Amino acid sequence: MRISRTDKINNIPIKQIRDFLMGYNYGYSRCFIPDDVSKHFNLNEINTKSLIKELLKEKYITKNKQKNRFARGDYLLDDKGSMLCSAKLIPPINKEKADKIFIDFLQRVHEINSNDYYLVKVQKLYLFGSYLDKSRDDYNDIDIFYKLKRKISNWNIYNELRQQRISDLANNGKYLKSFAEELKFPETEVLLKMKNKCRYLSLQPLDVDLLKLMKHKLIFPQPTKK
Repeated sequence: MRISRTDKINNIPIKQIRDFLMGYNYGYSRCFIPDDVSKHFNLNEINTKSLIKELLKEKYITKNKQKNRFARGDYLLDDKGSMLCSAKLIPPINKEKADKIFIDFLQRVHEINSNDYYLVKVQKLYLFGSYLDKSRDDYNDIDIFYKLKRKISNWNIYNELRQQRISDLANNGKYLKSFAEELKFPETEVLLKMKNKCRYLSLQPLDVDLLKLMKHKLIFPQPTKK
């Protein structure tokens, strides 16, 4: 998803909306109340209700129907709101540039899967978003759902190689911050390789339920022709 600096919701720049929602996208405090909206944007009661109504209408947020001691707020992010949190303020790209980015991306995917150095492989890729529309002259970005899988099914062998990778990092003066980062390091390596610092590639872990709600196309592996 790409957003423009000129986009607004209820006369509030969408970047500010994004920044507010980002505070409720991860972790335990994923719900919020109208007072949170009012304080963040310095709105009166009427304008707060109006903004919340518009965010509900556009499906950036949804009502919290399962309130408990861990989720006490009135509202939480809907799928579109989560996508907005990762939206980028970048200019559109033309078809020629988008095609090159996409081709280069697939080449890196094949390299990952054929190179024994990488401990996980790309199992599935689904394309969605603006790049699906080939009649367009420009694109926001290239949105892709990915699914990764370990190349080595034996956990002990895989884990030994994973720890060796981490040890090699440490020998080069690079250290991971947590045990969780160490566990995910093989996947992180692959994601960094796929992304290749390209700001027009938006890679999201596969969400099957979300995929069903949007137009999409399987791009890897290539579906067999009947």
